[in-house]
Amino acid sequence: MDLSLGFRRHELKCDRPGMQAKLQIIGAPDCALTVKDDKRVEGLCAGVPTGQERQFRLVYFAEIQTTVGGPTLDLAVALKSVDLTEQTRQELVLVFDRIDEFPNDDGDSASNLEEWCNGSNPRGS
Repeated sequence: MDLSLGFRRHELKCDRPGMQAKLQIIGAPDCALTVKDDKRVEGLCAGVPTGQERQFRLVYFAEIQTTVGGPTLDLAVALKSVDLTEQTRQELVLVFDRIDEFPNDDGDSASNLEEWCNGSNPRGS
């Protein structure tokens, strides 16, 4: 099933340019989403497997230059489980009620999102 998505970005207390988003679906490749200037998030996820419950993981992230860790920095994560057992339509409405995780790569009191929004590198390099 191809899944067409469109929704408003969560209020993340940061309007710094460069925020990106992707949808991770258990049993399917990651799906790149576009974060628009007007805070809409859009995308088309091809080949979403149906026939059972699926875990969807919406990840807001940024690309950073660092020698520690990878080139992407997870900023915020929202999770949603959806039963796709009876899914036959080409559309699916996903509502991520809240952000479930604010990663903190360096283990200090500030989340990756807070540090990135302030212009610092949470990985310290």
